[in-house]
Amino acid sequence: MSNNAFDTATYYDCLDGEELTHKTPRDAIEALLDEAHGGHAACAEAIVRLAPVTVRAYSRMVVSDNGRVAMVLGSIDAISLHLQEYDDPNGCGDSPWIDRASVIGILRKAIDEILDKHAMIWACEEVASREYSAEEIKELLR
Repeated sequence: MSNNAFDTATYYDCLDGEELTHKTPRDAIEALLDEAHGGHAACAEAIVRLAPVTVRAYSRMVVSDNGRVAMVLGSIDAISLHLQEYDDPNGCGDSPWIDRASVIGILRKAIDEILDKHAMIWACEEVASREYSAEEIKELLR
């Protein structure tokens, strides 16, 4: 039975490592065996002793819609603050202003493009897990 969240995850881990580096469940299980048995990873005794092994799957987090809206509003505030430099110091004449409705749409498109195409989100969250029996581990390591 395929678990799409598990199968399409970015990283896998069996330990509580601070850095996620294993790109496959096999890599995660091998690292666990190496850690538990000092480099004698694939020995049958080690596999039987450790089984069942739970492999956790992690995927990169996505910036929420609320987070994106906060970025838009923060950007508008920053633009308004910087435009004060160009304001009439005597309060006469036209002051720089922003058509918020138009700018919100422009900024949202820009922020979405930045986050979706040009930003690397490093934070990950656990999305699934799978338990492997001793037999499944032996098969996976062949």
